[in-house]
Amino acid sequence: MNKNFAGFTIMEVTLALTLLTVGMLGLAGVFSQIVTSNTVIKQKQIAALLATTKLNQLRTMALAEISELKGTFDEPFQLYSWQAGFNYQMDNDRVADLWLEIKHKSGTTVKLWTRILITNAE
Repeated sequence: MNKNFAGFTIMEVTLALTLLTVGMLGLAGVFSQIVTSNTVIKQKQIAALLATTKLNQLRTMALAEISELKGTFDEPFQLYSWQAGFNYQMDNDRVADLWLEIKHKSGTTVKLWTRILITNAE
């Protein structure tokens, strides 16, 4: 009796499913990292825009008018806080370095600084 069976053995199917599962788990890990990276990139982009806006606000004010050097943003950016500071140049008291740090609740941070010319007595 000659029996010719066509198809795959249970061992071949098991091996193929195992390889497929391992490959899919690897892709799931990569996908998770991509989602995390995209979240951080989005937070940094928003923080950079907020930092630019806040830095421009601070640059237009006289240093004596700056009463707060830290705070939070209104809706929808309530998860972001800011902190600013300034130092006068040692060799020129008419120039100051103004820095700003924007921080997301998750820890993502963006820092900017600029040099400003002091045009009036402060």
